[in-house]
Amino acid sequence: MSEDAQMKLRLPPELKDQIEERARDNKRTMNGEIVHIIENAITSESAQYFSWQRFSSMSEANCVDQLNQYLRENPEAKVQSVSIVNTGKIFSLYVFIRAKRPKRLL
Repeated sequence: MSEDAQMKLRLPPELKDQIEERARDNKRTMNGEIVHIIENAITSESAQYFSWQRFSSMSEANCVDQLNQYLRENPEAKVQSVSIVNTGKIFSLYVFIRAKRPKRLL
């Protein structure tokens, strides 16, 4: 008996046909082809990563400086959205970032 996790997967008929054809062309089972596609998607250099980054300081300017520093260190990162929270004592930027492979996450 296999130690691999098992799961039920629902596919639109057109996608199932495409996977069957691809599996046949690559001389794999459908399961093998699906695993191959998922592994490539996860390990690919072009895989997209999304993360929330928090930049906090006593001042808005320092938060913006932190964000600019992060973007200089991670030139591939693209800002998707920004939420601003000001508690009166701490100013925070919550930044949703998309990148291929971020060098570092805060």
